[in-house]
Amino acid sequence: MEAQKVGGQDRTEEHLIDELAKMRRRIAELEASETQRKREEEALRSSEERFRQLIENASDIITVVSGDGIIRYESPSVERVLRHGGVES
Repeated sequence: MEAQKVGGQDRTEEHLIDELAKMRRRIAELEASETQRKREEEALRSSEERFRQLIENASDIITVVSGDGIIRYESPSVERVLRHGGVES
C-alpha cells in the first residue's frame, strides 16, 4: 500500500508541476497580449490625434453629412473661410 501512495504522490507531484508550467505559460501569453493591446491603443490614440489636428487645421471646408442630410461635423475652417469671404450673419 505504501508503494502505491508514493507512486501516486509522484504522479500527483508531476501533475502539479505540469499544471504550474501551463499556468506560467498562460500568464506569459496574457501579459504579452496585454502589452500588445496597450501598444495598439496608443497607436490608435496617436493616429486619431494626427487626424484631428489635420482636419481642424486644414484650410479646406470639411463637412460630414449623414444619409438623411443632417450635418454631423463641420471643420473649424467653415467659419474661417465663410467669414473671410464676407458671409457673416
